[in-house]
Amino acid sequence: MTGKQLKAMIDDLGITQRKLAEEMGVTPQTISAILTAKDVRTSTIERIADVTKMPISYFFREHDGQSAVANGDGSVAVTGNNNVAGNVTMGDAAVLQERVTMLERLLEEKERTIKILMQR
Repeated sequence: MTGKQLKAMIDDLGITQRKLAEEMGVTPQTISAILTAKDVRTSTIERIADVTKMPISYFFREHDGQSAVANGDGSVAVTGNNNVAGNVTMGDAAVLQERVTMLERLLEEKERTIKILMQR
C-alpha cells in the first residue's frame, strides 16, 4: 500500500495527521513521511489500525468504490457506487471474531517461522 492510499483512508476516518502522530507517540514529520512513502510497511499499518481502533481489514479492503467507516458508537456508515448509504450496527461478537481470525493467522505464521528456525 502506498502512503497516498493510506492517507486517503485516514482522511476518510476524519483523523488529522497531528492527532495520529500524538496517538502513535511519533512526530508529525514521521507521519508525513509514512503518508508519502511509496510502500508502507504492514507493521506500520497494523499500528495505525490499533491506534485508530479500526480492524486491519479496513486498510486492506478491495477498492471497489464502496466505503465503510466505523463510528465510535459501534455503528458503521456505508456508501457505495450505486449511491446507497446507511448505517449498520455491528455487534461485538463480529469484531471479536475478526480479531480472533487475525490472531490465528499470526500464530500460524509464527509457528511456521519457529519450525523453519528449528530445522536449521
